[in-house]
Amino acid sequence: MYILRDEGGRALYVGKANNLRRRLRAHFAGRRWKALKTEMSHAANAEWLEVGSELEALLREAALIQELQPIANVQTGPPGLKARIVPRAIVRDVLVIVPSIEADSVELVGARVDGAWLIQRSRRNGADLAVHATRLMRFFHSPMRRGFQCEPLAPLVFSWLSGHGSDATRLDPHDALSARELRVRLTALLQDERLFGERLDQRANLT
Repeated sequence: MYILRDEGGRALYVGKANNLRRRLRAHFAGRRWKALKTEMSHAANAEWLEVGSELEALLREAALIQELQPIANVQTGPPGLKARIVPRAIVRDVLVIVPSIEADSVELVGARVDGAWLIQRSRRNGADLAVHATRLMRFFHSPMRRGFQCEPLAPLVFSWLSGHGSDATRLDPHDALSARELRVRLTALLQDERLFGERLDQRANLT
């Protein structure tokens, strides 16, 4: 994902691309120059962040758009479910495990039905799972969960799970009664060689 800025550092555009060099060439190709938005013509530099999965890119991009309000982006408001075809069964609290840019880690993506989301990078060897499991339990269960301040981007997670992410590994956070139990479940998943090869689903009461 990337941010285009003007000489003063103001964000003009936030986007994502598999090949940044190719995308930038496409933005500013001579044949497209006349159709280029006026705001984009002031781009003076670019910064970028590498991520490990499509889902992380979607969330990071949307969060940056919400934070920076880049003037050349068309969609700057929070995403909603009304314009997305998402099966009702998908819209439920969920914890998704996706690849990380770091080979020895994973990204733990939490999404709640109220729109809140959370992403944490965790080592596959379980070294930091105790801390992450405790935070995830608070995010999903604690009365203090409102303390997690973030834009309501969970609809992006639900939409992704119903499409490109249909084979993603996920679990139901409400099946774990304690942080210790959640850590045990996550440890088993992270040690499974099939983690990113096929869908490992530990959610209960699937319909």
